[in-house]
Amino acid sequence: MTGKSHVSLGFAVGASMVIFAVGTKQPEYAFGMLSAPIGSLFPDIDHNKTKIGRIRKTVFDALKKLAIVIPIMVVALVGLLIYLGYLNITDIIGILLVVFAISGLILIIGSDHMKEKHPFLYKHRNIMHTLLVVIAAQYVGSVVSNLSVSAILIGFAGGYLSHLYSDSLTITGLPLAWPLSQEDVSFGKVVTGKASEIVAAVFCFIAVIVYGVIVTIDQSQLPWIAFPFIVAFAHELPGTLVKKMSPKTRSFFLYKKPYIIMVLSVLGIILFFHDTKGKVISLGIMVGFIKKCISRKQVKRKVRTKK
Repeated sequence: MTGKSHVSLGFAVGASMVIFAVGTKQPEYAFGMLSAPIGSLFPDIDHNKTKIGRIRKTVFDALKKLAIVIPIMVVALVGLLIYLGYLNITDIIGILLVVFAISGLILIIGSDHMKEKHPFLYKHRNIMHTLLVVIAAQYVGSVVSNLSVSAILIGFAGGYLSHLYSDSLTITGLPLAWPLSQEDVSFGKVVTGKASEIVAAVFCFIAVIVYGVIVTIDQSQLPWIAFPFIVAFAHELPGTLVKKMSPKTRSFFLYKKPYIIMVLSVLGIILFFHDTKGKVISLGIMVGFIKKCISRKQVKRKVRTKK
């Protein structure tokens, strides 16, 4: 989706944070409205044509130049301080290790060799369009003692999630099941820049606000936010397992899908009548697995048609 659609969903997340702050009488959570729009744009930092991507490129290009110049300046400064008697051997080793480690890391990350060998870390809609940043921001937000800072981090994570969910509605999809799989998972047929994007953006905007109201009324419904990711993981799990199976086991798995779906459905029903987490996990597994079976049937039909 375009930046305008993403930032509008970021504001929807911010509005939901304000609703939650008012409804739960915890005004600190309103600070999330400041970081949510930023979080909604942040995943596209891996795209050089976006504003945030151009800023990242400019900053990183400057850092690569400084990574060569600064160590030379530090060595010269350390030499001067040694001559004047201000540093001992322990201080010298510590300073040089830190400076050369940071400079080396910047140069390695920015090298063409790394970009060729690990494209998943650099290309658009790859590592930055996974749960990695969300989990990191959410974890830090949960351990920080200051509620205002925690709310800012949670708002950022919420905005980031809105970006991932909206992009997962496009035809190309996202690697939502990473690190289990790097394959793209799509939940829709939205085309960026077309009318379908506007419809999807409006739908997502309303859904975010409604979800914010529901969670404000009943906080036990919060786990539903993870539902699309559980579906994505369940969707990619069969393919990942099949690759590691023996030929005999693989054939059983591929031809006995209806029975496997039945077993998973029974398991899902058992879990469904427990708490909200059980419902989210069970339904997510069933929907993801059924989606995988449907997608495989569609692929087989296309192959037969071509023949």
